[in-house]
Amino acid sequence: MKLPRTFLLAVLLPLAGAGAIRPVDPAKGMVLTNALVRMEFEPGTMGLATLLDRDTQVNHIAKLPEDGKHLLWEVAFQKGTQIQRVTNLTKPCSMAWVEELPGGDQKAVLEWNDQRFWKENGILTVHAEIELPQDSGIARWRVLVENRSDYWGLSTVTFPLVNGTPEAGKYDLARPTVSTGGNLLKAWSGKIEARYPSGGWPMQFCSLARGKGALYLGTQDPNARAKDFLLESAAPGRLGVVHYVDNMGVAGSDYPDYYAVELGVHRGNWVQSALHYRQWALQQKWASAGPLSRRVDMPDAIKNIGLWMIDHWLWQNRDGTVAQQNQPLIEAQKQMGVPMGMHWYNWHHMPFDNEYPHYFPAKSGFRERVKDLTSRGLLIMPYINGSSADLSIPDWPRFGPHAILDEAGGYRMSFYGEASGRLLAMCPSQEMWRQTIAGLVDRLVGEEGVNGVYVDQVSAMQADLCFAKNHGHPLGGGSYWTEGYRDEMRKVRNAARGKNRGAVITSENTDEVFFDLVDANLTWAHPTDEEIPLIQVVYSGYTLFFGSPVDISKSDRFFNYAQGQALINGRQNGWMGFELFAPEHKAKQDYLRQCGQYHVAAKKFVTFGRLWGPLEPRKPIAQFEDDGWGPWGKKHRGKVPVAEARLWQSEDGHLGVFFANYVDEPVTFPWQLNTEDYGLRQANLRLTEVTPEGAKFIGPTGTLVTRNETLAPRSIRLIEIAPESDFAFHDDQATGLQLTEAGKPVFTYNYGMLRRRGAPEPMRRSSYIYPFYTPSGVQVGDDFNPNHDHHRGIAWTWSVVAVGGKSYDMWGVKGIHQKFEKWTAREVADGYAKLGVTNGWYIDESGKRVAQEDVEVTVHPAKNQARQLDFALRFEAAGQPVEIAGTTEGKKGFGGFYLKFAPRDEGPAGTLIRTDRGVMEKDGVMAPARWAEIWGSVAGHDAGARVEDLAPNPGFPNNGWLMRHFLGILNVSWPGMPHYTLKPGKPLLLKYRVTLFDGKPAATAE
Repeated sequence: MKLPRTFLLAVLLPLAGAGAIRPVDPAKGMVLTNALVRMEFEPGTMGLATLLDRDTQVNHIAKLPEDGKHLLWEVAFQKGTQIQRVTNLTKPCSMAWVEELPGGDQKAVLEWNDQRFWKENGILTVHAEIELPQDSGIARWRVLVENRSDYWGLSTVTFPLVNGTPEAGKYDLARPTVSTGGNLLKAWSGKIEARYPSGGWPMQFCSLARGKGALYLGTQDPNARAKDFLLESAAPGRLGVVHYVDNMGVAGSDYPDYYAVELGVHRGNWVQSALHYRQWALQQKWASAGPLSRRVDMPDAIKNIGLWMIDHWLWQNRDGTVAQQNQPLIEAQKQMGVPMGMHWYNWHHMPFDNEYPHYFPAKSGFRERVKDLTSRGLLIMPYINGSSADLSIPDWPRFGPHAILDEAGGYRMSFYGEASGRLLAMCPSQEMWRQTIAGLVDRLVGEEGVNGVYVDQVSAMQADLCFAKNHGHPLGGGSYWTEGYRDEMRKVRNAARGKNRGAVITSENTDEVFFDLVDANLTWAHPTDEEIPLIQVVYSGYTLFFGSPVDISKSDRFFNYAQGQALINGRQNGWMGFELFAPEHKAKQDYLRQCGQYHVAAKKFVTFGRLWGPLEPRKPIAQFEDDGWGPWGKKHRGKVPVAEARLWQSEDGHLGVFFANYVDEPVTFPWQLNTEDYGLRQANLRLTEVTPEGAKFIGPTGTLVTRNETLAPRSIRLIEIAPESDFAFHDDQATGLQLTEAGKPVFTYNYGMLRRRGAPEPMRRSSYIYPFYTPSGVQVGDDFNPNHDHHRGIAWTWSVVAVGGKSYDMWGVKGIHQKFEKWTAREVADGYAKLGVTNGWYIDESGKRVAQEDVEVTVHPAKNQARQLDFALRFEAAGQPVEIAGTTEGKKGFGGFYLKFAPRDEGPAGTLIRTDRGVMEKDGVMAPARWAEIWGSVAGHDAGARVEDLAPNPGFPNNGWLMRHFLGILNVSWPGMPHYTLKPGKPLLLKYRVTLFDGKPAATAE
């Protein structure tokens, strides 16, 4: 819909009272400033003339020649192949103001209204906003462009566009790049114009460090529209973002405000830039599946891989039987001693890069080889291309209408060599193509039996601009490329996972927009002295990276650098050919084996944890020099450290310092770390060396760790820093004792008499557990629910408590209460926490103590998305016998140990209850079971709980249970309606286990 001419003032001017507005005279320029940054905008044209980091006193914009003017934006008009450009220098700024926002933030608004262009009056309006937070040097920049031309369409909008920066040789540029973590280009000069999204620029930011500060440029586009990052150091320098317009060149096309750009300064280097970007990135849809530890949708096979191999049809040229052909990989896995994956090329009948997408039939024997390998626990992942079709195939007319077209209506052809076909990029907006690729995966998994598929190019390709008018998407710019490929990969995943399948899906390179839809990302780039773990700092713990290929003819230290750095950066090592196993490469084999085994041993860090970045030595260490660094065709000689270290943190809060020594001599690596900077503030910490053979205690330490680490030649070392115990009790000195693990809440034991606001006074109670949490922090208990306000968390009460001829209802909180008397245990140790408490049963009317209960709860560390709580309950009558029983109402018999689960998002319909006898379709009353579990979505998170009746409890294993889908209750209804008599001197001991878990329950009962 065409925006009205008055849209800027009517819609965008702040409402009266929203904040103080300060008019600005554009002819005099404008200043935005806070304690961290000062931005000066040039009089008249309002170009950005100063970007001063007030901390480092570096002005990131150089002075221009005497007659030079500073840029802020550029708009490109297009008609056919003709493009004309207009900038903020074309006409003066029309109007401007600054709004003081709540909290001290500021927002500047600049407008260039109703500009004349090419003999059309009033066709162009540009509206720019710069919002500067009070506590940040990074501002948020937004732009809208209205085009009222009846001839010209918009092509691109470049904003912000700054000249005078970056000056050649003065910045270290950290950029996301192709098939690796990122590159740090020191004293950078040159020109980059890189498309996002793509494998070549897989994240929406870059960082230019200078001294102790950095210049940050990034976008916050949740829909991943096509755009280019522009950096040019040639004087006077240019920096900006090129936004591609929907319906490029179509008369009257506009550019609405789709997303913000961030431009500004911060203290630190590329690591701080990556951490800043991580805060936004992990909130986007491609991270919405959550941390890997909670990704029940992801097969465990890919999480457990230690090493990868790659080859074509015959490995080491071994032909013969299935067993003979497969023997090289079987031998490799045995030699390496870790779970392995195989990336398999040329399994299909036609030559590589020809006749796509017609891969079938597979070569004779493929299915049999796959069956043999998968039966041995290997991950077998054949290659297909998810982007390209061959113009030479006989049925090309069926595919041609779905190919990407350029502005002139021609195909976009990729030339990979004389042996390849005429491969064309297909438009991912086309359902026909998406179904084609999903169908290939369905056949590979369903018919050939593979447990993984590599879908090439999808994560590697850049967002192509398609101008095919029959595709149903905007011409040129937009988000259809991302949306189309996301849908393709969603269909691929469904084919790989459906029908009780569990196949792994990977793709080439690393493009963030697919991280929730692929299980791992191939990093095939060869080693370089410029690599930094940029993407790992942002996305560690949320996606997987694999691959560390290296020219095997290079020196051992060159090889060690490639493998060791990949390991400590968090990649699954390998993607190597079988030539590695030649006798002359034994030293390389040994180092790769070491890397693979450490990757498995360090899984809590490098798979499920987060990478904070490099840990720099306190003193410089030696370097070695070698040839061959960098991508194919651009090799150079360079120097790299003989050893490096990375700092990781696991989900339990432990820190892991990962070292790799690349050379044949011992290396001393001096380092220091303040654990308080990473939330590890306990005074008593322990150092442990983690090895593939197990853990070795080093000694105690405080929060400031200072060591000189002696690394043996060609070695890996992992030092874990952890509290003496991850568990801690916290008493609020009022009503509750909270237990935490690694700073996260586990549960609260309520020892005071509680009554929730609004609940009747008789409902006041104590001596139960609520709230309680899954390992990820989902609160899955319920208390004082209006439906049944007497239900409470995890409790142990009976409907019938008979004493001296009178009956009371502890379940319903009527006439008798449990009351706290004393603590008997509040222990925390390495591997468990124990809470012990003694309570009394007191008759309300007389205040008489009639029984004693001793409660002991042992809590085990969270593991594999679950946490176990073991309950030992001891009951003994005091003075005279006490009878306990379940309710006689409706012969339901409920009473005893129970768990009340939190309300589920979808109510009873979204609640699953299961026992050792199967899924409970209906509620259970006195239903026999050994255990029962309940699961559902709670506050948007899949979570559940299991209660187990344990031997030698009376009645085990045939006790009846109360199980309610609506109420969310699991109750071991013992003794049921028959009365059990507690006697003085003859205690009753009952034991139960509660497991709180994230995700969905396993498909089959234990």
